[in-house]
Amino acid sequence: MTSSICTVNGSSIATTGTSGINVSSAATITIALANSAGVVSWSISCTSTDAVTSAVAVNSTKSLNLTTFTATFTAPTTVVGAAMQFTSIVNAGRVDQSTTTFGVFILTPVNNRLFFGGETNESNATVGNAADLNVLVAGAIGPTGIRGATGATGPQGATGPQGATGATGPQGVTGATGPTGAQGVTGIQGITGLQGIQGPTGAAGGITTLVGDLTGVNVLGTATGTIQSISGPFLFPNYNGVTTNYTVDGRGGGVKDSIIFLNASSNSIVVTLPFSPTAGRVLIFKCVSIFSPYTVSFTNGTIDGNGAYSISSSNPYGSITIAWAGSAWFIISKI
Repeated sequence: MTSSICTVNGSSIATTGTSGINVSSAATITIALANSAGVVSWSISCTSTDAVTSAVAVNSTKSLNLTTFTATFTAPTTVVGAAMQFTSIVNAGRVDQSTTTFGVFILTPVNNRLFFGGETNESNATVGNAADLNVLVAGAIGPTGIRGATGATGPQGATGPQGATGATGPQGVTGATGPTGAQGVTGIQGITGLQGIQGPTGAAGGITTLVGDLTGVNVLGTATGTIQSISGPFLFPNYNGVTTNYTVDGRGGGVKDSIIFLNASSNSIVVTLPFSPTAGRVLIFKCVSIFSPYTVSFTNGTIDGNGAYSISSSNPYGSITIAWAGSAWFIISKI
């Protein structure tokens, strides 16, 4: 059988003898159905109060949870006590309807309970004689006396012992060993340098001017006479292998690049061309690997009028030959 009997702040309400629950001023009141078996619907509200307390104000603080069959209210803030009647109704309008009323009280300063209303024919149209009786119950409360001085603060309690250190958690599982990396590709052996051509026999009186740069060339033969001067860009083949970003030499000293083999060890190579080299400077670039696709990008100057130009190893063994025309690079041949 369904029941509308409730608990207040976890305490059961007696159904015989002295009933009702005492609470504190401004406290949160939690009301719950003692047994929710067979409950289809439930309502709970403050239905009557003393002459000072407002049932409407109490109900405005209500929060109802029909899943757990609990409700919360906020008790009035008062120093003279308060009396509130709550009504619990289960399965309203059904044949198994059950109704329970009970009191929730805030005690007076002399620890008495006030009356809540319910009468309408005596001195007060809302609460009957409850207002008159409550004056007597409250015990003729006089004016509030002067507040005494605040007592000295008591000594601080001793610090409790430190809790035991928690056990060390288990060591995490060792991660799996990663796969062995693939063996790198063996680099291509460089091309053996060309043997220089035999120089011509000098004419009587000597060679007036020999234009060119004889660095890196094995010159064979004998010339008679005297070489008066050597100048100009004789750019004989000189090769270099490139696997990462590379800056082509400017012929100021050291390696003097002419043929450059490209074999990237990463996804791309950036080649920086020399700035304003000697007019007629020729550079040959050759892709020598098709195992790992990569892109070669050129910077520092334009090639055929383009500020950015690139070749790709996706064209196996592709090559490009460019020459400096005094202000820009131009493609001589491309494969």
